[in-house]
Amino acid sequence: MRADNYPLTRHGEWSKIWGTDNHPGRCKKMRQEVIVKTFSHIPTLETERMLLRRLSVSDAEDMFSYASLEITSRYLTWSPHPDVYYTYNYLRRIEEQYRRGAFFDWAVVDRMDGHMIGTAGFTSFRAASDVGEIGYVLHPDYWG
Repeated sequence: MRADNYPLTRHGEWSKIWGTDNHPGRCKKMRQEVIVKTFSHIPTLETERMLLRRLSVSDAEDMFSYASLEITSRYLTWSPHPDVYYTYNYLRRIEEQYRRGAFFDWAVVDRMDGHMIGTAGFTSFRAASDVGEIGYVLHPDYWG
């Protein structure tokens, strides 16, 4: 899905979609509904070199190849994965969170070789102030 598949039809149309009109009580509920709706069916995004898609348990080997490295998690909130079984179970939990619309990351896939090389997405949302925090992690082989 490309970002331009969401055209603005009138001035302020996004404010209606995202719930940022002048009705504070309705805004928070609308924003939460849109977040859940969007991320329970997370769209696939494509560029020439990368594919951003939903994470899957089939990504366990690729994820473990970078998530097991201390250099990868040095500045992150998690420790290196101890074994591929840990990574597999983590991805199973992520699949459940997707179903609830409670996980906001994409798998980053290198289109040249088809390997999942990292994740990118939202780490949190603050609906009241229209703020979202983003984060990412990439396999060190793809740094720089």
